[in-house]
Amino acid sequence: MIKSAVFTGLGSAQQTIDQYFSTFNAGDFLQTSQLFAPEGKLYPPFEEPIQSPDAIATYLQTEAEGMEATPLRADILPLEGDQQKVSVRGKVTALVFKVTVVWDFILDAQHQILAVRINLLASLEELIKIRPA
Repeated sequence: MIKSAVFTGLGSAQQTIDQYFSTFNAGDFLQTSQLFAPEGKLYPPFEEPIQSPDAIATYLQTEAEGMEATPLRADILPLEGDQQKVSVRGKVTALVFKVTVVWDFILDAQHQILAVRINLLASLEELIKIRPA
């Protein structure tokens, strides 16, 4: 469970965001992917967008095994229609690196994830350690 102070003011989006981080950190990438709408997309750093829950689960199983995401702060912004943008700032830790990240979630009216864009906030030295040669 994520510290509730991170999600102050998120309202009904809190459950989806909490489940995303909880399932991700548990390595239950199938459950993480089920939070996405059928047309949902994951925008990982250095990669093309991954679309559909099945493709997202496969990607996460291949690329995110052993990673731990630690959200530290979240902000919400209403968008047009019934969509919301939730920006979560935190850290990702893996065996060979630790980096600051911002996850930008777009949620629909049912709080399904339409998109997650993962933005690395890292120095050049940190990026060189992460990105494969």
